[in-house]
Amino acid sequence: MIELIVFDFDGTLADTKAIILRIIKKKLPELGYTPSKRLLHSLGKMPLNKSLSLLTKDKEKIAEIQKYLRVELNESIKKFTPAEGFYKLRELKQRKIILSNSISLVINDSLSNFKADFFDEIYASDNFNNKAEKFLEIIKEANLKKEEVIYVGDMGVDASLAKDIGCASVIVFGPASWSTLPEIVKAKPDFIISSLNELGKIINQTHHKTLRGGFVRPKKSSAYD
Repeated sequence: MIELIVFDFDGTLADTKAIILRIIKKKLPELGYTPSKRLLHSLGKMPLNKSLSLLTKDKEKIAEIQKYLRVELNESIKKFTPAEGFYKLRELKQRKIILSNSISLVINDSLSNFKADFFDEIYASDNFNNKAEKFLEIIKEANLKKEEVIYVGDMGVDASLAKDIGCASVIVFGPASWSTLPEIVKAKPDFIISSLNELGKIINQTHHKTLRGGFVRPKKSSAYD
């Protein structure tokens, strides 16, 4: 039986991509940095400070850049919107945890704005150094087997993380997703769904061994063209 659902945040539970990219593209040039394609592509795949290390290895400068970016980010949090099917998660009986490369302020303020009180625990990048290690720690502390856990994300790296951990993965490819469909498919997740509305059907299967990878084609997506 699936006892624990672990969620990514950006792109999975909240539509944040357009706003965050706008902030990065606007603010970095003001500081004299060019947001390269490599940096932009890294966003969401790792904590922000690691993405910024592609600009400079100077930790003090990275901290200064983060502080500068967070001023506008804090003002933009109210513009974030919940991903499609977000409130459907309230119906799921399993424990629900958020494990994200985002920061606590963004997650907590967003959930407050969404009026969402159905997550049991929240772990942001300022709460851990290594996401995989924290994931394993959560499973161990919950005294669960890996087959009793499922990870829900929106990127190919999320599927890869689940494989490394040894649990099943569900990747949401929808308007809020940070990965392209080819990136997601290449990572071979157990399931690809078009919105969180469809997560319950997967979770309600009685045992991890019965899971059979599936794909729900998202509507109105140019990624198929």
